[in-house]
Amino acid sequence: MIAKMSETEGVGFVVKSQKGLKARRLLFGAAFSLIGEGGVKDLSVRDVCEYAGLKRTSFYNYFQSIDDLLDQLAKSEIEAFDQAFAKRNPRISRGAERLAKETLHLLKRVEQDKAWGNFIFRVLLQDRHSLDAAKRQVAIDIRAAVKEGTFVLSSDDIEPYNKLFMAGMVAPIRQLISSNDVDNLGERTVRMLLMAGGANAERVTALLKNSS
Repeated sequence: MIAKMSETEGVGFVVKSQKGLKARRLLFGAAFSLIGEGGVKDLSVRDVCEYAGLKRTSFYNYFQSIDDLLDQLAKSEIEAFDQAFAKRNPRISRGAERLAKETLHLLKRVEQDKAWGNFIFRVLLQDRHSLDAAKRQVAIDIRAAVKEGTFVLSSDDIEPYNKLFMAGMVAPIRQLISSNDVDNLGERTVRMLLMAGGANAERVTALLKNSS
């Protein structure tokens, strides 16, 4: 069974027929499921096509390679996540508030949809392009949080903190995927990460209250 993905048409690709759109969605869904089951490293065109019930020639009508499929799939899922977040938070600006809310939203989504969480977990660990794109977005919020005075970081501290922030989500995401007994793990994770950036306890409490 092909796992359910986000409702999105993808990024940077135009499908000219309903048949083509259906085939592309099947290939995306197959890759999504296979990544959730076994990761990115050994994913092949053959595996994706067999899972989707399509011929290899169909794959190359829409993607140049497995890497091309992965790039488009990751962009689609991240774009869908960002759109859902923006819809819920239309006026939020870059900085600590956005970082807190978006991180908490991500962790709650993983808790509620473990198949999606497993996909995100494996892509962020194994696909360098997706990880680098995520780090660039986090860096924008970190710099804004420093400028607004929430974080106490020097310019030399921003890159190490960015790496710490991304690494600090790995274990919680894994636990949210594998267990139902998480006891406010998302909120506790965000609190820890914000305080690691120098945010004081009162400010963190206010940010989390506004994020709930």
